[in-house]
Amino acid sequence: MFVSIRCYFVHKAPAPELAELVDQDFADRLSAQPGFVSYEFLDGGEGEAMTISAFHEAAQAEDSRALARRWVDEALRDLELTTLDAVHGQIKLTHASAARPLSAHPGAPTSFAAVRRYRLARGSIEELVKRAEEFAGQLETLPGFYSFQVMDCGQGPPTFARRPGPLCLGAAEAPVL
Repeated sequence: MFVSIRCYFVHKAPAPELAELVDQDFADRLSAQPGFVSYEFLDGGEGEAMTISAFHEAAQAEDSRALARRWVDEALRDLELTTLDAVHGQIKLTHASAARPLSAHPGAPTSFAAVRRYRLARGSIEELVKRAEEFAGQLETLPGFYSFQVMDCGQGPPTFARRPGPLCLGAAEAPVL
């Protein structure tokens, strides 16, 4: 599986308003794309938001990034949205509970996520995945645990994501983030 994570700052509207716009239009467009696995919108507070899209193949994830850029340019020009960061890569490790959270929509009860980004100073992604495998087993024992992934961004930093920060919107066909 391949993931695209994009971080935004919304200058002229609160992130919940952006989540509503995403829910009304973009989420459906994205979920109709070939290879779609999941999409989530996280409200980081203070104008910051993050989106996480997962697809089966790298080319499908790349196509989703182009779709997102076009939609932001067309539908969100009035919000003065700034892309702060974007990372893309392959999921190297996934641990998920059997229970999937329900899809959330703006105004629905929220769930929470923590996303962490690390850069390897030494060693390999394979060594990191081995160690993360042990850590993931400990996370699974926490109440509300849903999933844990390690994503390899190539020469850039791998991104660790654990689910259950504020989550405003989610649609999933398979457990990812």
